[in-house]
Amino acid sequence: MAKRTEAGGGEKDVPTVLLTTGPERFLALAETERVRERMVAQHGEVATFVFDGASCSAAEVLDELRSLGLMAPAKIVIVENAEQLLKEKEEEASAQPAARGVARKTAREVMTEYAAQPEPASVLVLRAGGKWNKGKLDAAIVDGGGAVVDCQPPGPAEAERWCVARAKSHGASIDPAGAKLLVENIGCELGRLDSELEKLSIAAAGGGGERITAAIVSAMVGFSREEESIFVLQRFLLQGDAEVALRQVRQMIEVSRETPAALMVAMLDLARKLDGAARGLAARESEGVIGARLKLWGSSQSAMMAAGRRVRPADTAALLGAAVEGDARIKSGRGEPEHIVEALAIRFTDLAGRVTAGAR
Repeated sequence: MAKRTEAGGGEKDVPTVLLTTGPERFLALAETERVRERMVAQHGEVATFVFDGASCSAAEVLDELRSLGLMAPAKIVIVENAEQLLKEKEEEASAQPAARGVARKTAREVMTEYAAQPEPASVLVLRAGGKWNKGKLDAAIVDGGGAVVDCQPPGPAEAERWCVARAKSHGASIDPAGAKLLVENIGCELGRLDSELEKLSIAAAGGGGERITAAIVSAMVGFSREEESIFVLQRFLLQGDAEVALRQVRQMIEVSRETPAALMVAMLDLARKLDGAARGLAARESEGVIGARLKLWGSSQSAMMAAGRRVRPADTAALLGAAVEGDARIKSGRGEPEHIVEALAIRFTDLAGRVTAGAR
C-alpha cells in the first residue's frame, strides 16, 4: 500500500511537489485527488495541466509551472511516466557536448533544483509507475516541503481489509467472506477491485439491501465481461461515432432500464483499461504483461492494445480523470446523471475517433 514520506504539516498541507512511485495506479490517483481538494480549499479554483514524460522535456514542464495562470490562481502540473522523462533525457544530455565549458544539466538535476525552490502557486505531480531509482530528487522534494509516496499493491489480506473499508464509499458494506472471495477472483489491483465493488454495490441495492455477501460475489464475479449486458457499451464507445454511442446509451437507459450509475461502471472500467494499455505501451512493456495486469484476453486484448498504441497516456489519464469526476458527481447528486453519462460518452468517442483516424 502507500508509504508516505513528507515534511511540514503533513496530511493537511499542500505539498509543493508530489512524487508517486510504484505500480498501484489507484493509489497514485487518490494522492493527486487529495492534493487537488486541499488546493481548492485554499485557492477556490485550480487549473490542471498534464504532460507525458515519454515525449515532453523538463523545460516544458518548468515553463508551465512558472507561467502565470490566466483563469485560475493556482495550478497542478502532472507528469505521467515521470521515470521516462528523467531517464531518457539523462541519456540525451550525456550524449551532447558541453556548451562553453559548462556541462549540460540532466532533467533529474533540473527537477531536483526546482524541488528545492518550487513555485508557491503551483504543485508539480510526478507519477512514476515504472522502475524508480531513489536519489537526490526524492530528498529534495521532502526537504522542499513536498511528499514522496510509494504506491505498492497490497497483499491479499490487506486487500481484503481495503475492500471492507472501500465498500462504504459506494454506499454498501461487504462481508469478510465476500471480500476474501472477491480478492481471490480478481487479485489485489485496487482499481479493478474498486470497479467490482461499485458493480456489486449496485447489485446489492437492486436486491433490496446494501450488504454485499459472498453469494452475490460468487454470482457476479468471474463472468466474461463481454457477456455482461452493460459492458456491451464499451464496444460502442470505442467505435468513435458519437451519434451511435449516444443512441446506445439512450437505449440502455430507456429500454433496458439500466441506471446511469451502472453505465458509469462500464465507462470507468474502459477508461482504466485504456489508460493502463497506453501507459504500459509507452513504457515499452510487452502486450502479454499489460494484458495480464489489466485482465484482458483474446479479441478484447487486441482491441485495447490497438487503441493504446494510438493515444497518448496524457489523453487517457485525462479521460480517466473525467470518468472518476463524473462518477463522483453522480454519487453526490451534482448534476443530471443521464447528461453526465452522455457527456462522458462523447469524450470517449472523440478519443476513439482519433484512434480510428490514425488507423487509416
